Amino acid sequence: MEGHYKILIVDEEDEIRSVYSKFLTKHGFEVGTASHRSEGLKKLREEDFDVALVDLKIPETGGIRMIREVLEEGIDTDTVILSRGGRKEDVVQAINLGIGGWFEKDEIRMEELLKKVRELAEVMPLEDVRRILSAVPDKESEIRNGK
Repeated sequence: MEGHYKILIVDEEDEIRSVYSKFLTKHGFEVGTASHRSEGLKKLREEDFDVALVDLKIPETGGIRMIREVLEEGIDTDTVILSRGGRKEDVVQAINLGIGGWFEKDEIRMEELLKKVRELAEVMPLEDVRRILSAVPDKESEIRNGK
């Protein structure tokens, strides 16, 4: 049932976008791509993506800034950083923003990336959990009210 999950890859490198896109598509994901921050934000605003793979050093201010903007705008997507030699400060900032994962491009194991993307995509959003729970009758209330 992975086919309904959508992944956005935001990376300036054509090869990275192509390789990751083909790999994730082969595993049943719908994949969109963007080569820079503003294009990635535009797509995230217009479409629902379950996970965004964001290059740390994308043009136009970088991946950390993009993730911060995603959070500020309330865009509901999990994010994973793709990096090539990120600094310790970048890792700390990303962790503080609540990223779902961090992968070094030169050391990436595609099966590990796939596992992480599946993990993040398959989590039900909190607002959906609340909506479902609100529709379920509260047994304690029914008992107190004699139903």
